[in-house]
Amino acid sequence: MHQTFYIDIDEEITSVVEKIKNAQYKEVIIVVPKGALLIQSIINLMVLKKEADDLNLQLMIVTQDKLGKFLVEKAGILVQQKMDNIEDEKEMIEEKNFYNQEKFENQEKNGVEINQDKTKNIGSENFFSSSKKQGEEFLQYPFSQRAKEKEMEIKKERIVNKELVLGSPADSIKSKNGFLSDNQKFSPVRPNFGRTLSEIEKNKAFEESEKKDEFPRESNIFNQDEKIKNFFYPSNSSEKFVKKQNYSQSDYGVSSKFKKIFLSFLFLGILAGGGALAYLFIPKSSIILTPKIKNRAVDSEIMGDINSSSADFEKKVIPAETVEMVNEISKTFNATGEKSVSNQKASGTIKIFNEYGTEEQSLVATTRFLSEDGKLFRLSEGVTVPGAKKEGDNFVPGEIEARVVADKPGEEFNIGPAKFTIPGFQDSGLEKYTKFYAKSESTMTGGGKEEKKSNSVTEEDIQKAKAQLLNELNQSAVEKIKEKAGAEKIVLEDAINKEEAVYKISNSPGDVAESFQMTVQMKVSALVFSDKEIKKMVSSMIAERESESVNVDEDFISLDFGKADPNFRTGLINIKFHAKANLIPDINIEEIKSNILGKDEDYLKNYLDNFPDIDGASIEYWPSFLKGRIPFQAKRVEIRLDN
Repeated sequence: MHQTFYIDIDEEITSVVEKIKNAQYKEVIIVVPKGALLIQSIINLMVLKKEADDLNLQLMIVTQDKLGKFLVEKAGILVQQKMDNIEDEKEMIEEKNFYNQEKFENQEKNGVEINQDKTKNIGSENFFSSSKKQGEEFLQYPFSQRAKEKEMEIKKERIVNKELVLGSPADSIKSKNGFLSDNQKFSPVRPNFGRTLSEIEKNKAFEESEKKDEFPRESNIFNQDEKIKNFFYPSNSSEKFVKKQNYSQSDYGVSSKFKKIFLSFLFLGILAGGGALAYLFIPKSSIILTPKIKNRAVDSEIMGDINSSSADFEKKVIPAETVEMVNEISKTFNATGEKSVSNQKASGTIKIFNEYGTEEQSLVATTRFLSEDGKLFRLSEGVTVPGAKKEGDNFVPGEIEARVVADKPGEEFNIGPAKFTIPGFQDSGLEKYTKFYAKSESTMTGGGKEEKKSNSVTEEDIQKAKAQLLNELNQSAVEKIKEKAGAEKIVLEDAINKEEAVYKISNSPGDVAESFQMTVQMKVSALVFSDKEIKKMVSSMIAERESESVNVDEDFISLDFGKADPNFRTGLINIKFHAKANLIPDINIEEIKSNILGKDEDYLKNYLDNFPDIDGASIEYWPSFLKGRIPFQAKRVEIRLDN
């Protein structure tokens, strides 16, 4: 058996759940009109499904709402659009008559007409209670065994709803179930008194047909019973539920043709919207204005002062600063002299190291140095060895170069690089003896007994070497002082001060040697000033001479400097210069931009004709195919001057 509920279009889920909780049977059919609130939300349907499962109910929803059917399927609830081959009230009454013929005969004997009693009290308060009483009396009559068995099978409710079955009247929703079991109570779910009026006429038709057809169509009864069973227990042979399990979107959604049209319009809408957005926000324009430029020149002089921190345009003073450095160059030169050598002593250069302490150590001339192979050499001149220096946790030994001569003549003293000790420190303790030592990095030369010709250093060799190194030192001094000052500073050669050069020579004139080494050092200082500061001063001077407002392009100011007059004692430098500059008209770029946004090129041309200080203009678009109109947004438009 099943129970049918009719819900309103705006009925809440809580009301529907309450109804199925009060259901008297395990099989429940819910009739839902189109657009009902219940089937518009998958959440509602899932809640309903859960409540039905908790109550162990077999639930089915009957509706013609296509979207609703789709959601019902998604929620896992059986769904039908209508019940096929539903017979009208007349057929249902005929079936009722076949199995209850004995009941009707007894009613005729007692002068009782069921249909007449049913319609008798329409609209009265005891209409449903009297119907219930009649139903109970009706079941008291005996049936044949076959009729009782059939009755238990066909106690299913059949539904006809105008919203669900096209072509049927709205008031034709009826119940085919005319039988109640012994333990069943009559409880109409949704009474409709208007429906009883049609039953009167149909009961009359039933009385007439009773005489014509004494036996009902039993096959139809079983077919209808099978259809009701299939509502709740679909089998593999049921083609309808196989199709439901394999539904396609077209069964419940819009038609394929409508879908294509909808998607086409959606695509065109997106395309049009995207095109409009692209037209408004993607294009960029770059406008280059060519102003009328005037040339100006000025000859003047200003003062640079190391004590000034900023420019003073009235006094024509700009900041200056002093840059100092020590420039050094070292080179090796060939000895060009020639000398006869006999019983000559070998000589060379050694480097003396002090690891003993931080105090200086003086060594007198003729101090002995003994090589590891026992060759004795002596200092040519006295030297002072610097003390060791501490760098972090380590000591760096002090060192100095010195010239030594062999103690005796002979070729055996022409030794290669070697390590030397100082025999004079043996009595000062082992530590001092081992931590004062010397090394040679080149071969000792000049030793011999037989007379022969050898190269020697001449005075001319030394003078030529000095002249060459001094010239190179002067040339490099300017470059190195500029490098130290930085690219933003101007260094004038007249403002460079060079102190006297200091020379160091490895050999003296007359020494027998193949070559000699010379090192020259010079302290260099310069008074320098900022390129940017002097150009600002020039710009200010030119602007003062003009009668109208102009802009001086400082990036294109050219400067030629005269002879500078530096005073390194006071830190002042007098700067003479000849300057050339370009005057750019004062053009309000932002005003021009605000007036041309969204305009075409013709408008731009006519608008710029009103500016006598503008010679011409060019415009570039990005992307190039979106040209002909300036963008509407100011940030998408760039205007600059072509200087």
